[in-house]
Amino acid sequence: MSRKPRVNRAEPVAIAHMIGTIIGLVLLMALLGVMFYCARMLLPLVSPILRVLIILLVAIMALYVIVVLLGVVGIHVPVPGFR
Repeated sequence: MSRKPRVNRAEPVAIAHMIGTIIGLVLLMALLGVMFYCARMLLPLVSPILRVLIILLVAIMALYVIVVLLGVVGIHVPVPGFR
């Protein structure tokens, strides 16, 4: 009696999920780069309070990117308010 080899049906789904994650990260990094560039160009023109808000927004987005990259690698960081 010959047995059929087991086929892992979850593998194509996992590969598609990984490709989608990488594409999402590339788009997120591009968006972060554009926002950071715009913030640097606008810094001399805005008031100090708005300057601080722009820098905080860029910092929060950078932290989000780091958390997502750690999640892709397999290190899951618990973030309050997210799944």
